[in-house]
Amino acid sequence: MHVLLGSAKEMLIGMVLGGLPVILNAHSAEKFKEALDILLATPFFIYYYGWLFALLMVLGVIIFRWRFLSVKHQGWLVKMHRFVSEVGAGLLTIARTGLGAMLGFMMVWYWVEPSTLNMSNFVQILLLAVFTSFVCACLSDLDQVLKDPRKSMLAKTDNYG
Repeated sequence: MHVLLGSAKEMLIGMVLGGLPVILNAHSAEKFKEALDILLATPFFIYYYGWLFALLMVLGVIIFRWRFLSVKHQGWLVKMHRFVSEVGAGLLTIARTGLGAMLGFMMVWYWVEPSTLNMSNFVQILLLAVFTSFVCACLSDLDQVLKDPRKSMLAKTDNYG
């Protein structure tokens, strides 16, 4: 349930970052395509960001799991923690913008590019948007945990008990 609510929040944020610019540039097919080209990543960057997302999830687990190691390791973990937090925040903004661009595209698709609108393409974009909203929700949760792991754990345990 938490991920579903997080995904809905991410869709709203994404609409502000990427959806509105796409919708506002939908007055002509050329401007519309130009806005999408600017907001959406090329396949190379999509793969790169996918691997970066996986790496951040693994590092987030490592940092959270071993945050109370000996004092000797705390300095190294704090540095890694700060770095991962900054990279994750940047990746979250990129993912939110891409999500919003996809949602904005879906809203004006019928009027701007009706020749490409068919059930197969619609389902593909819809599934990609759902997956991207899930990624955004995960990155948002990771960002919260990395900001303050102790506070994050207390908040989670308060919700259940």
